[in-house]
Amino acid sequence: MTAEEFTVQIMDMKKTLYHVSCGILRSEADREDAVQECICKAWEKRNSLKSEGAFRAWVTRILINECYDICRRGSKIVLLDEMPEAVAPESGDRELRDAVMGWMRYTVCRSSYFM
Repeated sequence: MTAEEFTVQIMDMKKTLYHVSCGILRSEADREDAVQECICKAWEKRNSLKSEGAFRAWVTRILINECYDICRRGSKIVLLDEMPEAVAPESGDRELRDAVMGWMRYTVCRSSYFM
């Protein structure tokens, strides 16, 4: 299977892949990760497919397995909206507390960006 044929087949399956991932995963980010990983795995193993007629079923099975793997691992992404607000005690050094709270917000935003 050539790269062009693979791309055409995957593009034809775009809606199917999305709907399958929606049926298993709640998080939009997890769905996107699952579909992306599925396409990468299918591309890497495309030469092991014995019948090109089974391509759609084969890719769908790869996606289902990837979705289940994500469910087992649990979602890695924590949205900032879902994070509890950090509360520091009012007693003590106010300047130190403000510096630590600012650092924590910076760290959360920075780590979320790189996930």
